[in-house]
Amino acid sequence: MTEPHTRWIERTSLSATIVASAIDDFEVATAIHLHWIARHHLIEGSGISDDPFPRIEDHGAYLFGILYLPSNPGDVYAEFDEIVFVATHSKLLGTYRRQPRSVTEWPMLYDTLSTPSIFGTEDEPGGITLVRVLKTVIKQLRADAEFFDDKTRSIAQTLQIDLDHASAEIAAERLRALSRRERRKLQDAVEIQRALIARQRAELPLMRRVVVETESILARLANDDLDLIVDNGGTPRQLFTRNLEVFVADAYIDARHVTSVMDAIADRLSLISDFVRQIKDDESVAANRFTGAIASIMLVPTFIVGVYGQNFVELPETSWRFGYLFSWAVIGVVTAGQVWYFRRRRWI
Repeated sequence: MTEPHTRWIERTSLSATIVASAIDDFEVATAIHLHWIARHHLIEGSGISDDPFPRIEDHGAYLFGILYLPSNPGDVYAEFDEIVFVATHSKLLGTYRRQPRSVTEWPMLYDTLSTPSIFGTEDEPGGITLVRVLKTVIKQLRADAEFFDDKTRSIAQTLQIDLDHASAEIAAERLRALSRRERRKLQDAVEIQRALIARQRAELPLMRRVVVETESILARLANDDLDLIVDNGGTPRQLFTRNLEVFVADAYIDARHVTSVMDAIADRLSLISDFVRQIKDDESVAANRFTGAIASIMLVPTFIVGVYGQNFVELPETSWRFGYLFSWAVIGVVTAGQVWYFRRRRWI
């Protein structure tokens, strides 16, 4: 359950006046005055939730931050719920905004995916809350990345792509070995998956940026580059104790793992896209070969008909008893030979 020193407010369900009143209460309780920027974002949000950039800043007496977590880790859309907060040693006030496709309330996620029982009694309440926030965000980002990875592998499996041993040469060799029926079946599968592949390639850079920026924040916190070293009463003490820094470092490693998964997904999507492009090129080449084969097959009969259709009186075959059958035999043999040749080369 959310601690008494932590308050979460959903911006979309309450008026700006109510949020502003909560901010006033926070300022009175902590004896600090929030910067206009912090107040504005707590009430209105960042204004760029569709193009998110996570951030945490030291505003002197408090930390101000904006974090993003996937609205639905069970789809491939790069949509993020936005969390804006201010934190001191003793309190944290946060507001959040959910996307239309968001599946879980932020406070419920916060309570479910993290617990205060693992922290020490000497740790600062505000620091504990902020670490719990960061760990929850990373867990959601990891779940989103793993779903995305599973979806990518599913596409590869549908297209029968071996991601562990894929290359342009292997793909080309495989396509050459396919029959026309197998090639058509594969092309149909590609058409079904094409929209999803395009969606993943479009969404991945935004997802990766959120992960990388969050990882950068965690690195600064873990390295003690970002902290509150004096409380509101002027007593020297860190917001992130050594114990909390260990938890932050662990979350940082998790964030690096998520970045690694994102990089692997990018590589796999690149392999899949190259394979799809080869299939498209192979389809064009096959169509050109088929057209060329048909033109070649029709060329000889057309030539023979043209020769014997000329208005010459003296043609050797015209007075020959078997001339008519001879012309048909030539047409039949040459046509059958070309059909056999082109089918053997899988042009038709």
